[in-house]
Amino acid sequence: MSISSIAARVLGVGGILLSILIPALTPAALRAQEPTERASQESNGEIRGVIISAETKEPVPGATITIPDTKRGAVSHRNGEFTIDKLRPSGYSLKVTSVGYQPVVRTDIIVRPDRITQVTIELPEKSTVGQEVTVTAGYFSGREESTISTVAMNAEEIRRAPGSAGDISRVLNALPSVARTADNRSDLAVRGGSPFETGFTLDNIPIPNINYFPQQGSSGGPIGFLNVDFIDGVEFQAGGFGPEYGDRLSSVVDIHYRDGNREELEGQIDLNMAGFGGSIEGPIPGNVGSFMLSGHRSYLDLIQSASNYDGAPRFGDLQGKATVDIDQNNKVTLLGIAALSQFNRTYEEAQDDGNSFGELQSLQTTGGGNWRSIWSGVGFSNTSLSFSSTNSDEEFFRATNRERSYRNNYVESAMTLRNLNTLEVAKGQTLEFGIEAAREAMNYDMYIGPDTNGVGEITPALELMKEYTTGKGGAYLSHSWTPTEALTTTVGIRAEYFSVNGDVTFSPRASVLYRASDLLSLKGAFGIYHQTLPMALLAQDTRNEGLPSTRATHYVLGADYMLTDDTKLTVEGYVKQYSNLPIDPQRPMVSVIDDASGDSKFGNYGTLLANGEGRSHGVELLLQKKLAEDFYGLVSASYIRSSYRDANGTWRDRMFDNKYLFSIVGGWRPSNLWEVSVRFNMAGGTPYTPLDLAESARQNRTIRDQSKFMAERYPDYHTLNVRVDRRFLFDRSNLVIYLSVLNAYNRENVADYHWNRVKQQPEAQLQLGLIPILGVEWEL
Repeated sequence: MSISSIAARVLGVGGILLSILIPALTPAALRAQEPTERASQESNGEIRGVIISAETKEPVPGATITIPDTKRGAVSHRNGEFTIDKLRPSGYSLKVTSVGYQPVVRTDIIVRPDRITQVTIELPEKSTVGQEVTVTAGYFSGREESTISTVAMNAEEIRRAPGSAGDISRVLNALPSVARTADNRSDLAVRGGSPFETGFTLDNIPIPNINYFPQQGSSGGPIGFLNVDFIDGVEFQAGGFGPEYGDRLSSVVDIHYRDGNREELEGQIDLNMAGFGGSIEGPIPGNVGSFMLSGHRSYLDLIQSASNYDGAPRFGDLQGKATVDIDQNNKVTLLGIAALSQFNRTYEEAQDDGNSFGELQSLQTTGGGNWRSIWSGVGFSNTSLSFSSTNSDEEFFRATNRERSYRNNYVESAMTLRNLNTLEVAKGQTLEFGIEAAREAMNYDMYIGPDTNGVGEITPALELMKEYTTGKGGAYLSHSWTPTEALTTTVGIRAEYFSVNGDVTFSPRASVLYRASDLLSLKGAFGIYHQTLPMALLAQDTRNEGLPSTRATHYVLGADYMLTDDTKLTVEGYVKQYSNLPIDPQRPMVSVIDDASGDSKFGNYGTLLANGEGRSHGVELLLQKKLAEDFYGLVSASYIRSSYRDANGTWRDRMFDNKYLFSIVGGWRPSNLWEVSVRFNMAGGTPYTPLDLAESARQNRTIRDQSKFMAERYPDYHTLNVRVDRRFLFDRSNLVIYLSVLNAYNRENVADYHWNRVKQQPEAQLQLGLIPILGVEWEL
């Protein structure tokens, strides 16, 4: 069984227990209908927040906060704080204006019965240089407006996304930059690259992988573990990102956890297709900060017999964040995450299909702190010190002869210091600079048994036992200049060092923003990016340790046009050029960097070369409609081509070359109690190597036709996901029951073709079929 099938089991049997529990809850919910309606009419909710400058993080006093289309509002105090009380439980938007700042509209603020909802809103400064340009209402974040290839999402947009299960990667999959991967994967393959090329940070702390059952040497996995109820916002940059980010070729995902409730203790219980869990948050004694703590556990193993599945996966996590105010200008946040993934399959269970049996256990931990310091109105800094570790123990045997086929016991850890500084050196001029240093430790105990690979070649055994201690360092500097209200330019450079190969790389980057009118903005970016190869790959042969870091060059042009205050159209075109890609002389047609994607792992390569090249280009369209009243939506479309040059000099399509992508996401909120949302995805088929039918029949196993390597394509993919949410508002709690239907019209999307040993014929392996899912979230 492949690890990617874990997500299929989560989604496929996740509704069984819920189908039993939800009907049991329904009578209670119906009996609560009268108090629900009464609670929805009572004005006992409250919004408390703080308004700060986006540039300096200092409080903004005197800002006007209003709820559009109502007479309700407030003015921020000297410390930037404000309160709007006596609100009916519902979803609200807040419009914030202040002299010298651009207006901002914050949507999707959920007010609950007799509860305090806390928000932090950042106001971008308005340039006073040169001519005046009218500024729109501010439904989109300042980073989205000023930075190319950037999309920001708030917590509610992530939570309610149909078919995502609150998984950040699955939510981002609707964007035009992200390739369509398998239904049972949470991989982010961006603009033709592989999941290896995407990086994640959480509150300025790097996280190697945000998925259970992490894929070694990549950032992918079957299902994410971050708690969506803790998320304040997510910022996704698909290309042309600045020099503050290093060691990534394609994209970065910047995630922010909110602070806990500073006024009162509150909790939540949830039950969904990923499992069950709960959270608690509240103030720290002494009025010095707040804390949040949550735990989740899957339940598939608990209902294994009812689902008739063998080898059910088990996974769970503990997460926590504490915020401590040192003084008015200094704040420390502490973060801790531990995620455990387990899978076991017995020899008896493997007899039915002849696959392997064995067990896997992986423990991922990330912990650290971030110190934010405000510099008296001229800037601020964020400095984090963190430790992350992945400890995995995996061993599997062939069911046919009980011989060990694979063992991979490894520990990969890193201690990382990350410092980011922003300094306003003059009106309209900002300097950003910082450093990053990491000490990494790896311990590998790996065995890959001799086998015949997918094209019929015999591969020798690999046995590897090595330990490494490595060092990485980086420093960056960038300067942004706004000489007029219409023009902003940014130039910067990043230098990086890797101790294993002794590489010192320099990565210049530049961007320009021209506000042609109050509705139209033109953007461009150029950048060079470097990324070290995974140590699991370099460790296979000492000669690989000298391989240079991979390199990508980005060229991006785009335009934003505001159709209305809450609706924006974005068109972008890009070109990416790759060099120093690893090539295996023994398997000259393979793109090694894409091997650890999907169901695959890094194999036995031996000595690698670094003369591979790649290229990708595309055009993207994105139409975003924020929730201003009762409707929101997103439409995206893209044309993409991605290829690589193999060791023979032949250009071949890369694994995530969809050719085209199309998505529609929309929702309607007719009242504060109901919400309906839909998501439609369509994508061109990706390349694959077809079966060699004659040889597969002769050996009665899957053998690929090497003469047609990555030459054919799977059928086009399309699916529809639907979700309905119903809120029940009690005196001091809020119950959400939702129904989500995946693949609503049961499209038979093909995941792969293989040879069926029992039927002795070729067979299509299908992706997820129609799956109804019920979920419960009870906010106490």
